[in-house]
Amino acid sequence: MKLRSTLGILMATTALTACNPGDSVNAVKGVTSALTSNSAFAAISSQVSSLEKVVAVAQSSASISALINPNENDVKMAGDVVSQIDNVIKSWDDYKSSMNPNLLAVKLSTAEWREAEAVVKILKEDLRPVVTKVVNGGSYDTKDFEFLAKKETLDLKISEKKAAIFEGATPTVISASTSSVTVETSATTNSEERVKTTDIANGEQTLTGGDSVSNTTRTATWTRTTTKNMEYDRTFTLKVQNVTTTVFSDGTVNVEQGDIRSIVNKQTFDALAQVSTEEMSSNITFTSDVQNTPTIVVTRGSDTVENVFTDRLVEELQGDTSILHKTFRKTTTTTTTPVTTTTTYPKVTVYTYADGHSFTDDATDEVVSEVVDDVVVTENEDLHTSSTEHVVANEVITNEVVTTVTEADPVFVTEHDDVTSDNTVGTVKTTTVTRNYITTATIVTTTTTKTTPVTKQTWTDDRVELIRGETVTTVATENTVVNDSWSKVMSENSVTVEAVVEEAAPVTPVGSDHADLGTRTAGFNSDPASYRTSEFNGSNGGQNYKSAIKAEYAYSRGWTGKGSLITIADTGYDVDHNDLSSAVKHTYNTLTDVKTTGNGDASMNDSNGHGSHVLGLAAGRKNGTGTHGVAFDADVAVAKISEGVAFSFGRAKKAMAWSRDLGAVAISVSANYNTDSSFRNSVVDDGNGKFHSSHFFYGPHGYNGVTDEAPSYATALGTEQVFVNSAGNHGYDYVPGTGQMATATDANGNLILGGRMLIVGNWNLDSNQILGNRAGHMCAAFISGVCTDAKSTSDFYILAPGSALESASKSGGNEIMTGTSMSTPVVAGSLAILNQMWPHMKGENLVQLVTKTADKTIAGYHVNTHGSGLLDLDKATQPVGATGIPTSGRTDGSISSLSGGAAIGNINPGAFAALSNAIVLDEFERDFTVDLSQTQAVDTRPGSYVEGLAFGGGGYDAYSNLAGTNQNFVTPEWMGLSAGMKMNSNVSGDYTFNANYKAFEDEETSLNLGLGFLKETGKFLNNVQEGFMGVGENHTTQYASLNISHKFSDQVFGFGNYQIGTTDVEASKDFSLVTGFSSLISQSFNTGLGFKPAAGWTMGGTYSQPLHVMSGSMNYKVPTGRSVDGAVQFDSGSADASTKVLEHDFGLFLNYKVDQRFSMAAFGEKRLNVAGTNGNDQMNAGIKLNWTY
Repeated sequence: MKLRSTLGILMATTALTACNPGDSVNAVKGVTSALTSNSAFAAISSQVSSLEKVVAVAQSSASISALINPNENDVKMAGDVVSQIDNVIKSWDDYKSSMNPNLLAVKLSTAEWREAEAVVKILKEDLRPVVTKVVNGGSYDTKDFEFLAKKETLDLKISEKKAAIFEGATPTVISASTSSVTVETSATTNSEERVKTTDIANGEQTLTGGDSVSNTTRTATWTRTTTKNMEYDRTFTLKVQNVTTTVFSDGTVNVEQGDIRSIVNKQTFDALAQVSTEEMSSNITFTSDVQNTPTIVVTRGSDTVENVFTDRLVEELQGDTSILHKTFRKTTTTTTTPVTTTTTYPKVTVYTYADGHSFTDDATDEVVSEVVDDVVVTENEDLHTSSTEHVVANEVITNEVVTTVTEADPVFVTEHDDVTSDNTVGTVKTTTVTRNYITTATIVTTTTTKTTPVTKQTWTDDRVELIRGETVTTVATENTVVNDSWSKVMSENSVTVEAVVEEAAPVTPVGSDHADLGTRTAGFNSDPASYRTSEFNGSNGGQNYKSAIKAEYAYSRGWTGKGSLITIADTGYDVDHNDLSSAVKHTYNTLTDVKTTGNGDASMNDSNGHGSHVLGLAAGRKNGTGTHGVAFDADVAVAKISEGVAFSFGRAKKAMAWSRDLGAVAISVSANYNTDSSFRNSVVDDGNGKFHSSHFFYGPHGYNGVTDEAPSYATALGTEQVFVNSAGNHGYDYVPGTGQMATATDANGNLILGGRMLIVGNWNLDSNQILGNRAGHMCAAFISGVCTDAKSTSDFYILAPGSALESASKSGGNEIMTGTSMSTPVVAGSLAILNQMWPHMKGENLVQLVTKTADKTIAGYHVNTHGSGLLDLDKATQPVGATGIPTSGRTDGSISSLSGGAAIGNINPGAFAALSNAIVLDEFERDFTVDLSQTQAVDTRPGSYVEGLAFGGGGYDAYSNLAGTNQNFVTPEWMGLSAGMKMNSNVSGDYTFNANYKAFEDEETSLNLGLGFLKETGKFLNNVQEGFMGVGENHTTQYASLNISHKFSDQVFGFGNYQIGTTDVEASKDFSLVTGFSSLISQSFNTGLGFKPAAGWTMGGTYSQPLHVMSGSMNYKVPTGRSVDGAVQFDSGSADASTKVLEHDFGLFLNYKVDQRFSMAAFGEKRLNVAGTNGNDQMNAGIKLNWTY
């Protein structure tokens, strides 16, 4: 045992030194501990693992981006050491055989490959035979391991192995593979046909005879069909040749073609069947059975009934003291019935055949009849009559109460206070003063009660008698207090402010598939601070990555990743972990090629710990314990790619296609290629963050030929999935290897992956620095001195926290890890959140969204270092770029700006309610809901009627007053006819003309009729609507007028004016949510009474309803949602545009003419509900003095 332990010390110490020179002291301590515990082979296994890492690096195989040391206690048996050595050797040989021979020839020139070949040779030729001897119970001499005693001797041994392989006179075979190639296919031949099987089938039988005594012979006839199934042989010959490709240690490739050999293939096939038929017949035997069993039928005749009656009298005293008299009658009934019995003796013979057929021969029957009377006597007694003698059975005395309530007139006391409030909706801020009233009414109630005793007697026959006594009266009083509260808007002032756009809220979907768009997580809290829990912040000292990316703001808007699916391709996960198990919906173990649904595959367990940690960061559950991931409600598919630090991108590609077929939003791959010395020595810095490789293979094909591999990755990725890949921990200024696929470009200048890739760097929140590879561009295809990449790495490079992050461990708890491996799932989880918001956003759109909204204000930001910046979920869940209203049926069509509004006074503002749930789009075609229904109330009254009476002498025309003109023409009256016209001097803008007819006039009464036409420019009925609420420029109104006046006496007179019109509102030529108005009818009403108390004096009062809309509708077409394929859903309809709150004007006027040179006029008016607004009241007054010189 001592010898065995000593061997373990020598092997472990020297192997670690060779692989990791700086760790030799620790290695010696580790192996000494193993010797003490009698576990030498565990130490040997640990060092084989170290050698395995050396080989993995030489392979340029991928490794996960956060390295976790395997557990040295997992391997305790020497047999496991042999298996581990065999796995290293097999993995190395398989990897070489799978490589392109030209790439393999390139790798042979690198120091890593040469050292790996030497290490594998030592494992195969020097270490394995001795350990195998120990496993088999044999012994060995320590001299076999003298070369391991010192680092110098081990290095010498490795050098000797390398020299033997690469420097010998005869090159060593590195890899040899053989494949079969088809050289020639000969003509085919067919054999003669032969009988394979025979089938006989009998057809349906035809039966005749056997139907009477005279024809008892029954015959069956049928057709028999014989089928012979035929077959033949088909033979062809294939000539093949083995081709062996051998790669030697000097980089040469030799192809040898073997002998051509023939392979004969013989197959048997079915031929056309041979069919023949034959007619067949046969007689069928029968038996006869004579049946003479008689039948008896009994028939009853009509009954004869005779009744005899006898009466009996009985008297009974009842419980209520009344006497009951009863008469009972007994009835004796005798019933006589004649019964006839008929017996029939049949004579029947039944003939039955062997095939089941039969017939019956029926001769004449013999019949015998007999009649006997059946007599029945019954007696029955029942009550025939009854009568009762009645008395008083019950007596009850009750009080009859009559109450009369009277109320006195209430005493009222009213108080109030004023409250000012601001409300901003859409682009309008409204300041409202509301007066809150409370009225207290005190009411005195008098109650008068009258009580009367009433005696109620009930007789045994239920007869009731009432006897009333003397009435007693009482009086009582009570005070009741009633409060009445109400509010009244005293004033409203509106101003236009900058629009506030909210993200899309859950509204009633429009369209069959809109229900799947943007469904928020139920029960979300709109306060971001409510999400900053201990689960959110972490409890083990890790960096708060979720706060750094502002995830709580996305949560507070209802977005937690619910309903989205992402894939984690890593080392599996802890299938029993409380934070992980419920998140996993699909699994794929690529090592065993087993796919399952749900969390039931134990082989997915994570022996490494890397995969569990990554899964927890992306979608660990929010369950009140531990720490949750970014998208804590997202669904996850997990693909197990590796169980150690080595990573297979071939298996990752299979997982990517599986993920694509599941419909995943993104696949997270936290792994990268390790670079070899040939690549590192070939890197050229071109300046300005640009790099290329001067290597003859890596330059035009990308590191490890990733540019050539990109098309197969594009197929596996699909058109809607995002490839989220870690940038790597090397510390380079650029991203080599898989990251180069993001910018790999085809011959037409198009990105091969279509922009559906993100490269994730690690942003350290403590130092504000990048840990790992930065965003410089390593050219993916450098050809003839030119980089042909269509994009730069910085276009796809994004930062996320990845240093000291707390997440799930493989053993059920939590642990802290660091690396770009940790940054990558943070981004993948964020894509799940954004996909929940807008499920129609896929692939390159998600990539562009997160890169555009990433925070570029981080310390020292430079695009060639930091790429797109730090992931920012607050900005990503808000509108990006210019917002506008979709103007076509597609979200990818044109959009209109949000400018515009409506200033209205006689149009119903409620007509715009349909605009309260309109959608606007940002530059990514994402839909947000905004309230565009708010309008501004303005005074649209076309002048004051009472002011016109006071200062203008009458002649009020509401429609004519709407024309804003500077010229007025009036024709003289002729035969009662007159006309007028108003226009601008430059013949533009508004104009109106009217024709009037004096229909009746005498000394007391005047009646005038009129017709008119009005054209308004930029307004209609003084209302203005522009932009997204806009209408056209030119609007016309046709109207009719009635004016009447009457003199009641020399001092008193009355007057009135009524107008009605119909308006045609031109629809906007530009985009507008308002598509027009229909059947817009308006009216104006004015009346008054005048008085002339003395010479020169005139005064009076008026009442007016200014111009308002009686009826009509506003038409609209408002975008309210979108379908998955980008079709905009519109709500189209019409709304009542008629004035809902009428204005009422009360006026007083005065005219006084002092003499011919001096006169004066004055008016005052009270306006109620100005601009159609309840409670918006005004007082106006004016005075005018006229002096003639």
